[in-house]
Amino acid sequence: MGPSRSLDRILLVAALGGGAILVWLALVAAPSFEGRIGFTAPISWKLFFFHVPVALVSFIAFAVALVASLQYLRLRRLEWDRSAHAAIEVGVVYTAITLVTGMLWGQAEWGTMWRWNDVKLVLVLILFLIYVAYLVLRREIQDPERRARISALYAVAGFASVPLAWFAQRIWLSYHPTVFGTEAADQGVLTEGVFPIFLLGLAVFVTLFLFLYRWREKLLAAEARLDEVSVAKEVA
Repeated sequence: MGPSRSLDRILLVAALGGGAILVWLALVAAPSFEGRIGFTAPISWKLFFFHVPVALVSFIAFAVALVASLQYLRLRRLEWDRSAHAAIEVGVVYTAITLVTGMLWGQAEWGTMWRWNDVKLVLVLILFLIYVAYLVLRREIQDPERRARISALYAVAGFASVPLAWFAQRIWLSYHPTVFGTEAADQGVLTEGVFPIFLLGLAVFVTLFLFLYRWREKLLAAEARLDEVSVAKEVA
């Protein structure tokens, strides 16, 4: 077993083991939600430990794609294009989970899964659609170099949706409770007993992202090699 496969196995075991501990802490051992502004239902408080870390890691995934896309535009090496592609694929999955858990949270807290007048909700949906469109766009372009160039430019431009979604509740109307900053302390969200569980959730979903990202990047590299072999056979 090579070093790369060993690292993949370590990441997977760490994510699964940490995830099991996270589930127990969130469902059983977490401090009470009572007295925390923005939380009135037990299920919404338990969802917090999954929803917020997943959302944060989706932003991290798109940031990785941004860096990889900029590197491709600078170096014109297709491995950077594959890196961006892999990061965005995993980021789209994470964003989908963010939306689903967010809707479940909304049902518990607001009595409805969606509020179109909540700017943060709408911007996260737009972000999701932007990156889904990135994946669709790639499928429509056959030439690898052209696909990589257009995809990189799209990923760089599309990243503008990430900080908008992140800061939405600080700029516009949002019913979301504030998690970070001085307001979070006032609302009693990340208190001393909660913060370690939150950090564990963040570590679990970062580790899982790294595993999925590396796995998908390797598959994309293998697909690229197969395409090269197919083209070589056609030329021969």
